[in-house]
Amino acid sequence: MDLALNSGLLAEIAAAAPGALAAQAAEPTAALDYYGLFARSVVMTLSVELIVLFLVVRLWFKLTRRSLSNPLLVFAGIFASSGTLPWLWFVLPRVIPSYGLMIAVGEVLVWAAEALFYHCVLRLSWKRSGLLSLVCNSASYGTGLLVL
Repeated sequence: MDLALNSGLLAEIAAAAPGALAAQAAEPTAALDYYGLFARSVVMTLSVELIVLFLVVRLWFKLTRRSLSNPLLVFAGIFASSGTLPWLWFVLPRVIPSYGLMIAVGEVLVWAAEALFYHCVLRLSWKRSGLLSLVCNSASYGTGLLVL
């Protein structure tokens, strides 16, 4: 889940959001700016969430490499975020016009989807999967507020 965008970028994103088709037609560079923000968000989200995922699994859950391999953790972290970020950035803005509501609904959906994914792929309990998803997404959301 996913990096939040600070208030300074809200106007830029609102103008460039995929749901604003008229704005895109009038200003073709608006879509490119939005895709650029998305690309930065992907890199930052993956970086933050992979680090947090490893810290939580290894230090908090105390799971060894024998029980969960590093390649599996990397795969799970990349796939979970890569599978949810496009929905948050490109699908939900078309469905939910309010930015605040979109973020609230989107973050809950992303948390649930990633928790389900972690449960199935990493074979963690529901409690650990939900906690892992919550911590990873909170870290990336908070980083986005600070950085983007």
